Amino acid sequence: MKIAVDVRMARNTGIGRYISNLVDGLSLCPDITPLVLLQNSESPFKVMQGHLQHVELKSRIFTIREQFELRNVLKKTNPNVVHSPQFNAPVATDLPLVVTIHDLAYDRFPEEFPSYKAFLYYRAMMKWVTKKARSIITVSNSSKVDLMNYYRVPESKIHVIYHGNPALRSGGNDLYVNSDTGSDTRYFLYVGMNRPRKNLRRLIDAFEATVDRTNHLLLTVGTESTDYYDIRGDVERRGLEDKVKFLGRLSDQRLMKIYEGATAVVFPSIYEGFGFPVLEAMSRGVPVVCSNTSSLPEIVGEAALTFNPYNTNDMAEALLEISSNQQLRSTLSLSGLNRVPMFDWTRSIAEHIAVYESVI
Repeated sequence: MKIAVDVRMARNTGIGRYISNLVDGLSLCPDITPLVLLQNSESPFKVMQGHLQHVELKSRIFTIREQFELRNVLKKTNPNVVHSPQFNAPVATDLPLVVTIHDLAYDRFPEEFPSYKAFLYYRAMMKWVTKKARSIITVSNSSKVDLMNYYRVPESKIHVIYHGNPALRSGGNDLYVNSDTGSDTRYFLYVGMNRPRKNLRRLIDAFEATVDRTNHLLLTVGTESTDYYDIRGDVERRGLEDKVKFLGRLSDQRLMKIYEGATAVVFPSIYEGFGFPVLEAMSRGVPVVCSNTSSLPEIVGEAALTFNPYNTNDMAEALLEISSNQQLRSTLSLSGLNRVPMFDWTRSIAEHIAVYESVI
């Protein structure tokens, strides 16, 4: 079985983790020969061997030009199945097409698009892809329901396949070692982007309301942007510069250590298709405090302290509770570790292969 996978977004957060693990798993499957990776110059998969091969695309992603290039490349490679891990799938091919749609965040939050033109392109692609694809993979039942409601996708066409978990690590000691001062303190951790649906403004509101009682820092990890919310400027206006720290994007090794030292990972997002940070936290024995909306209750089960993300007081109470209740932290840590095995990359890859086989 010859499979072509579009891996051009492998360096992105979230979807990049999905693509990297998908390629790792599929490359070990002897029944997939060859595995064709549709790449660009930014893709991390440079060393190819055995039954792996790559084709480099020159077109910029999310453009009309890429559609012509994809059509030509797929004519030459002629795979049995084409898998697009994002919505911008090749529209001009008659080859069996599988598409992964992680969430419908752009339908719910169109303001996150850089322009109205980009939004129109997205909507046109989504309408076509949801009809053209022989099967659609999504990463939670929450996203499955959204696909059925927004695009009238038949339930029989949608396959829910959970992401796998990162490598399991033990929990930390609730200490953040400041490399500049050498001082130690306890901290909450937020991992993610700064977009409207990530709800960071309310997180800052809740943290400010409790900072004198929790004696914690708030560390944020992820790409900063002022396009939607100038969080750094807001923190400075509130006089919280010494309490809120911006670490930017980190290597996986550094991120792991920051996870392990946190009192809790706080994830206030209004909408998620899956929510990698809560799984990463649970896999390291770190208590999770998160929103009770979209896919997050499905992913964390009973292994998190949840709150209404629209209610700052509710969020603040959760921060106070998790910081002061050692028994609760221990319970959530153990519950998270017990829940993590249901998210398994080996099982996930096998389910992907079953979808491929079903569309040939």
